[in-house]
Amino acid sequence: METGVKVKLKVDLTKYRDGLVVGSEGYTIGQYGMWSRSSDLFTGVDFPGIGKLDININSLEVIDKDYLKRMEVLRQQTLEEYKSAQNVVLTVGPLGGFKDLSFEYKTKDGYNSHIGIGFENEAYDIMEYFKILDIPVKTLTKERKK
Repeated sequence: METGVKVKLKVDLTKYRDGLVVGSEGYTIGQYGMWSRSSDLFTGVDFPGIGKLDININSLEVIDKDYLKRMEVLRQQTLEEYKSAQNVVLTVGPLGGFKDLSFEYKTKDGYNSHIGIGFENEAYDIMEYFKILDIPVKTLTKERKK
């Protein structure tokens, strides 16, 4: 997540730092501590008057209106590009568990691009979009390594 984005805490983290209650507001500061430097699931957040701490992004709600507007414009541009998707493959494990979704598409500049999505919720949202557009999704079962 970029720096300077206003966020609000969705969970109580007072066991890590006094004052970090649900609703506490702060600003992202990017890579800060060990967790945010080693995982994109965390970002550093500066909570004024409380301190700086690495926070799991799932524990944060973005409340920065300008940032949310920019992300919505970007999302719409991306969905427009995804209308050209082809060779869409959902890879699942031997028991049917999600592995990834991959496909090719043309960018707005006319370049061929390939993407792999490893986040299950995001992948299934995109597959719903492909269903609306009648873009076929092939399922590939990855066999267990022996």
